[in-house]
Amino acid sequence: MTTADEQQSRSSAGTAAKNTGKAVGKQAAKKVATKVLGKKLLIALGIKGFIFLAVILLVVILAAVLGNDDANAGDTSCGQVTPANLGGSASSLTAEQNANAKAIIGVAISLGLGERGALIGVTVGLTESTLRNVDYGDMMGPGGSMSSSRGLFQQLDAWGPLADRMDPVKAATMFYTGGQAGQRGLTDIPGWQQMPVPQAAQAVQQSEFADGSNFARQLELAQVITTAILAANPTAGTSAGSAAPATSAGTSTPGCTTGGLTNTVTPNGTSIAIPANEYVTEALRGHVLQAPTEKVAKGLGAGFGALGLPYVWGGGTDGGGPNDGCSRGGGELNSCQGLVGFDCSGLTAYVLVQGGYPSPGGNSSAQRDRAHAVPWDQGQVGDIVGFPGHVAIYLGVINGTRYILEASTPGVPVHVVPLTRDDYDDVLYRYWT
Repeated sequence: MTTADEQQSRSSAGTAAKNTGKAVGKQAAKKVATKVLGKKLLIALGIKGFIFLAVILLVVILAAVLGNDDANAGDTSCGQVTPANLGGSASSLTAEQNANAKAIIGVAISLGLGERGALIGVTVGLTESTLRNVDYGDMMGPGGSMSSSRGLFQQLDAWGPLADRMDPVKAATMFYTGGQAGQRGLTDIPGWQQMPVPQAAQAVQQSEFADGSNFARQLELAQVITTAILAANPTAGTSAGSAAPATSAGTSTPGCTTGGLTNTVTPNGTSIAIPANEYVTEALRGHVLQAPTEKVAKGLGAGFGALGLPYVWGGGTDGGGPNDGCSRGGGELNSCQGLVGFDCSGLTAYVLVQGGYPSPGGNSSAQRDRAHAVPWDQGQVGDIVGFPGHVAIYLGVINGTRYILEASTPGVPVHVVPLTRDDYDDVLYRYWT
């Protein structure tokens, strides 16, 4: 349970404020010309020339397929996923809609996201395009200009090339694994498996309906469709999305390229890059931390995956993922209100447990245990900073400034900010040794 000093800290936010982050058709002509030119070449070169050209073409194809890994770094097409081959259909859908629904469900199953992942994808496709691969977007603004959104998921230009957004399999892959300019996919959303379907859908789509009510209206039909298709494929949904701790921590499933963005939460040994997003103070975006151990780096990666989640009183179990705070918050403040996130001690415990260490305890008082105290001048990345009624993860001193990762107070998302409060404890607390 959360403790009285935590309650007092939040109720007196005006006098002991937490750190608050700063939100911070030519193609057709070309085809005709190519065909004409090809015919002329064949006539001119004869059979030997044809064989020569065929060999050259084969070499080019093999080079494209077997090209080195460096080529992939600049690839602007969506990562390839072979969807599960599904039978069955939903009686309420047309042939086109059934094919698109099966493409979405097939990608979800192939990525190991199970029935729940499939349901979320079908709900979004049903809401955004009625499961039709539409080649137009929404009419926007007073002038009635059309947005660039296209395809089953109505993905904007920034998500990827039009051809990918109009390809049901590639569009579904981007929905689940992220867009090609760093947009978050479903598997990048911490705790998506525990979220209500409309909220999980909204976390990816960022529609004008902040409460996900547009997706909620289609949920019942989406469930019927998903159930009908999976019923004809009884083994397809057995890889349940709930068994995916890496993606629940924010690690991106390999899929679309990220355009070189640094908002990764995957460590490289003891090195871990701080994501470059609005939930990180500008000076630290993309900064690479050196953790004391690979396990600490792994835990920090999980914690960075939670950036942007709401502060939820009681949110997070004793080292588990984000939740609505009911079990620990008991309905106080903003717990039990459908929000999924962390409170301060839930986040610190999550970082340590996801790194492979025992939980430091289920509330801030337990985590400020003097038996684990270390002097500030011996502090390292991954230690816990304690305050009256509050805790945070210490990120060390960078360019003369101390920084922390924290879930601070209701209304402020999980963020990385400078340590500006002056009421921190005279020691740090270390649970990773």
